[in-house]
Amino acid sequence: MIPKILCLAETGEVSLQEEVETVKQSARRKIRITVCVFEVVILTALLHTFLFGKLFVYSAVQPGFTRLELQHCIICRQDGANAGKLKVLDALFPQVEEFHKLRFKRKPVLYVFADDRSYLSRNITRARFFAYPNGSLVISPWALREAGEGKISLNIYVRHELSHILLYQYMGPLNAYHYYPKWLL
Repeated sequence: MIPKILCLAETGEVSLQEEVETVKQSARRKIRITVCVFEVVILTALLHTFLFGKLFVYSAVQPGFTRLELQHCIICRQDGANAGKLKVLDALFPQVEEFHKLRFKRKPVLYVFADDRSYLSRNITRARFFAYPNGSLVISPWALREAGEGKISLNIYVRHELSHILLYQYMGPLNAYHYYPKWLL
């Protein structure tokens, strides 16, 4: 075997060592490409999850939503959503603060969805209302329909969820996400 390798080197042909080095470089290139493709797939999935998936309320950008800043809160209304009486919700904040004898540290963001499919794809729950520990409150389209039909009281539900948000703000992120008081469940 050794004489053949020496013979190839003397004749100017590619040696076995050079061929091994070429194979190694090719393998490294394939690994780099695979890692890059994997990173792009992961980043794309994360981006999609923040913009259109279950982490939507944690995104800094809400495509398809109109942002309305009120005195006590921010309402993000999905294009086409029925937001006729939502401005009156701003008046509920002082009531919640007075009841708990606490003030909101930050303005909560209320998300109002136009259709059931969008709501369900962008939330971790099927509940009418849901308060996230980051200070976001999502309002389902069927809750607005039921409130319009007189089946539920929008004010009572929203005040209840605002109480959760207010408590979350004073609990801190670690307690709000991991050490939920059993009585609050």
